[in-house]
Amino acid sequence: SEHFFDFSENENRMLSSRPEFRIRDVLDGRYEEELTEYLKDQYPFRDTMMTLYTGFQKALLRREVNGIVLARDGYLMEREPAYEHLDYVETKMNRWIEKIPEEIEVRVMLLPTSSVVLEDHLPAALARQNRQEEVLQELYRSLPERTVRVLAAERLKEAYASNPDEQLYYRTDHHWTTYGAYYGFCAYLESFGKSAPEMDAYETEVVSRNFYGSYF
Repeated sequence: SEHFFDFSENENRMLSSRPEFRIRDVLDGRYEEELTEYLKDQYPFRDTMMTLYTGFQKALLRREVNGIVLARDGYLMEREPAYEHLDYVETKMNRWIEKIPEEIEVRVMLLPTSSVVLEDHLPAALARQNRQEEVLQELYRSLPERTVRVLAAERLKEAYASNPDEQLYYRTDHHWTTYGAYYGFCAYLESFGKSAPEMDAYETEVVSRNFYGSYF
């Protein structure tokens, strides 16, 4: 289908393309939704306008822009959700595990966002309301007894406490950095009673210096 750009390097995601016109999609509202996403992704000078808008909001000392919290040291963090569907998530996870034969060992690693590991970067009022770590623990408790729980949040918090200058999450994106992924890998191996090689055993390569992230 017709479109201007396929991929946004700044956001590291595919952009919406022009939806195909179908009567059934118009009647059920899908066409309008897809067209709205297409126009949001493909308007001229989109990256420039996003940069200017975010800069303007920062200049006004805004603490939050469209659900994204302007945290300390240039970090952008997603505002914590309401957790309205925890029961549904717990049920789906447990049903999925029940379908796995008993002789197969099951490991579950729930990944924390930056607001858990870097909670001290949040504005004080939002930090007091932050329930994500509690929610992760609740999800772990709901799992069948046979499940091996891989505690990635604890491992990353330990790494941050021992070396606060090591950047575990991108400042303007929800993904962890290579450093954060390394400590997640460490947590996973430790659940087997094994240790990961030291970080300096790996070769590093800079892939991009122009990545703005999904929150920018």
